Amino acid sequence: MELGQQTIYVVTVRNEGTSAITNVTLRNSIPQQMEFIKAEGPSNFTFYANSGKLESHSVAILQPGEKLTYKIVCKAIKEGSAKNTARVKYDQFNKEIIDEEGTSLYQ
Repeated sequence: MELGQQTIYVVTVRNEGTSAITNVTLRNSIPQQMEFIKAEGPSNFTFYANSGKLESHSVAILQPGEKLTYKIVCKAIKEGSAKNTARVKYDQFNKEIIDEEGTSLYQ
């Protein structure tokens, strides 16, 4: 991706189980080579500029078969290999579910 261009990281959370899940939260780490522009999704976000972390406000309940889609817009500002990391947590599972996407940034 060329420096100065924007990209959208799309994170989709699906409940593929047979029971509802509660208090679904997305935490996303913006790569250092990227500048956070905005985020859209089913809940509000808090962005922590000093750490590059973005956290969604909790979605109370996600029924079986339903999905949540988050869009995170970033701008390339520094050459290199960037890795966007999304972490999802909910009450019924005591570990984070992690997904990563790499992006090559160049002049």
